[in-house]
Amino acid sequence: MSGQAEIYIQKELYDKRVNDIAAPKVAFVAESLKPGGKWVDIGAGVGDLVLAARKNGWDAVGFESDAHEVAFATQMGSNVVNKFLTPEDMVLLKDADVVSTINVLEHILNPKALVNSIAANLPVGAHFVFEVPRFPSLSALVNRCFPDLAARNIYAPDHLHLFSDRSAEIMLDEAGLEPVSCWFFGQDVYELITNCLAQGNFENHDLIDKVLSLTNQLQAIVDQNQLSDTMLMLTKKK
Repeated sequence: MSGQAEIYIQKELYDKRVNDIAAPKVAFVAESLKPGGKWVDIGAGVGDLVLAARKNGWDAVGFESDAHEVAFATQMGSNVVNKFLTPEDMVLLKDADVVSTINVLEHILNPKALVNSIAANLPVGAHFVFEVPRFPSLSALVNRCFPDLAARNIYAPDHLHLFSDRSAEIMLDEAGLEPVSCWFFGQDVYELITNCLAQGNFENHDLIDKVLSLTNQLQAIVDQNQLSDTMLMLTKKK
């Protein structure tokens, strides 16, 4: 079992992941699409997005290659199949209304090839939604300033790629996909604060609580200025 799998396979946190992390992403898609079609999640992990989509009215199924995560997803009531999708398997997407890859593209050698394969098998008018780490972002700056503390965004060899808005546009255009909507969000401010505190050898101090209490307000400013470390984009097959 991988270290990441151990993090995600925690019963006490599963409902929180479904409701606080996955459900808002499904709601983001639902702002543009009426629920009720077939949703396929590639790299589904423990199936939190699949379960959130099913709760929202989608006929959702996930595909995941990690057997431990699939076993846990099944135990938690999510419809996830233990299968690594090859290019030949992409025919499974022929009747999909939505296909998603959440935190997948940054981990593979050739993300464009995967997106091209997905798009080639989607029916015209179907949607592809993906989440990737962004550059430039405040988190990227923090990672460059505190490289020994980096645990996300610029995080080799786990993250092989970061995506600028322009690189995402080039990738989608090549695949015959057009953007529908995009959501910028992240943990940039939290990353900045915690890295500063770790580097500064702070002991307990009321200043820490005061600064941390501003995290959401400050992150909203970062998001508004499009310096967030994460991008969730909904696209449509032309």
